[in-house]
Amino acid sequence: MTGSVAGRLVPAMMILLASPGALAGASAYAVGSGEASGWATRDSQLEANLAALELCNRQAPRRDCVLDTTKAVVRAENQVQAAFSRSSAGLPDARRRALANCGAANCQVTLAVTQAGFYVLARSEPDHAGDRRSFLTFGFADLNEAQRQAVRHCEEASERRCSVVWSGAIAGLQAVRSAP
Repeated sequence: MTGSVAGRLVPAMMILLASPGALAGASAYAVGSGEASGWATRDSQLEANLAALELCNRQAPRRDCVLDTTKAVVRAENQVQAAFSRSSAGLPDARRRALANCGAANCQVTLAVTQAGFYVLARSEPDHAGDRRSFLTFGFADLNEAQRQAVRHCEEASERRCSVVWSGAIAGLQAVRSAP
């Protein structure tokens, strides 16, 4: 199941995007020097990892690409602020970081993602008061589609331009989506 969540510095609106599953696949994302990156979805995690590293290293000036090892993405919020965090150490660490980034004693975790697939956080330009909206997509088998969906939903919710803040992949098998 693919998913997404919208947020801003007021209570969040959650939206889940889903489509019927067809096949199983594994996703990988690699980053390197010179803003190089590569991503792949393959039948096995090893195949996806190798393909993502190869694609990234073709672009990297120093051929220094490494795999994204994110295990969890978390959102914490209260009535006036929200924060997202990702962690390679796992869900407890991502929760701790999101709560710390939220910065208030009454912040609570409102979303915890450990689902395999690509994730993307898009954020809007600030409004006249300086507030920004954020939108997270997750569980996608295609990074480009996850980015398009995150930006599109962010722009629809905020009525302002949005851009990708960060993206990556949580390793593991996920259902690859097919059109209905």
